[in-house]
Amino acid sequence: MVNILEDILTPGTAHRVVPLVNQTLGALIAVLLLSALRWSAIAVHMYVMIFLALGLLASLNWFAMELKKTR
Repeated sequence: MVNILEDILTPGTAHRVVPLVNQTLGALIAVLLLSALRWSAIAVHMYVMIFLALGLLASLNWFAMELKKTR
């Protein structure tokens, strides 16, 4: 756990942190999708959260690609 925190707080280690964040956001999207399918009464809110999580995932990966291009 300490190693992950050191990686996050060390400048220039984005290439090691991005896969971890991708997996975390993927798990969040899966949980939100399963929750939306299970409880249809709150599905609208879940779909909005899924949309926001997908946008965050896409913007993170876009930023990581642009960062690779500059190196």
